[in-house]
Amino acid sequence: MAVVDSGADFCVFPYDFADQLGMNLDHAERIVIYGISGVEHEARLAQVKLGIVDPNTGDRAFEVPVNCAFCFNYKFGDKDSRDGGGTPLLGQSGFFNHFTITFRKSIHRFHLGIPKGFTSEVELT
Repeated sequence: MAVVDSGADFCVFPYDFADQLGMNLDHAERIVIYGISGVEHEARLAQVKLGIVDPNTGDRAFEVPVNCAFCFNYKFGDKDSRDGGGTPLLGQSGFFNHFTITFRKSIHRFHLGIPKGFTSEVELT
């Protein structure tokens, strides 16, 4: 599960997710990102396939390639990356650019318009 964050420039995942996926990021592009607090974080950029699950059936609806910043000193939610946790953020570059996204704040929902080549649409809460 991840948080859709319209204010995030990148998709940001805890670095330990790359380890869990068996990814070697030693030669991946290094970038510096800043969170809402203004604190500087080192990250590595890599592309992964992100599976979108249909909330009605629990089945995988489709996959999209997503550029992610895997961040070393990452904290969002209850845990940070050093504790084996942290909630991934889905941001502008790498996620939003694949979809037409409509936020329906009054009912706490958003709608993902499906990218070209896919046939179904998914509404998530």
